[in-house]
Amino acid sequence: MFQKVGVPILGIVEKMAVHVCPNCGHVEPIFGA
Repeated sequence: MFQKVGVPILGIVEKMAVHVCPNCGHVEPIFGA
């Protein structure tokens, strides 16, 4: 879609709803659930 109208793509927006601990893999919701 953006290529058709000539808008450059600067990056990708991801839905960061959870944080995953890199040490133990525990998943913690950022915004509450």
